[in-house]
Amino acid sequence: MRDGLKDWLKGVRLPEFREKDVAILSDSLLEEQPTPIVGMENVWCVSGLAGEKLALVHIIKTSAEINNPQSAIRDPQSKDVS
Repeated sequence: MRDGLKDWLKGVRLPEFREKDVAILSDSLLEEQPTPIVGMENVWCVSGLAGEKLALVHIIKTSAEINNPQSAIRDPQSKDVS
């Protein structure tokens, strides 16, 4: 799950945050342990601060392939031939 969050943070664009704040937010989110959402399977929540701005991120595991680093990030333009 942490690797997926790191990968997401690398490509995230948040217009409300300056580039410097996105880096601070990334560090803040990765320092926290995501909390499982009660009553939901494969859903967690984590929050982080950058200056006076708060980000609340929900993490949803959508595929068993997420555990495989080779398939964690897919190019939406690529064609899967498997």
